[in-house]
Amino acid sequence: MSVNTALNAWFYRQMAIWAGLLKRDELSLEYWERVRALRPRDAATALTVAHRRAERGEHREAVALVEKAIEIDPDRAPAWFNLGF
Repeated sequence: MSVNTALNAWFYRQMAIWAGLLKRDELSLEYWERVRALRPRDAATALTVAHRRAERGEHREAVALVEKAIEIDPDRAPAWFNLGF
């Protein structure tokens, strides 16, 4: 990952966190999706987006993202827990 990509991912992650703290859920999700686009192999980000999607009632999308997180990192216990195992 290039320095610019890493910095952009960090920036969007910070913006997503702050938007969430300010209860700007739609904006927060948009920023998390940007982070995910920049870091497609990051299981933690996939899980975070899955949580945001589940909160919105988008359960199919959330399950797909949790499964993606498990594909990326099969040893990530929270992902398995979120699937109900």
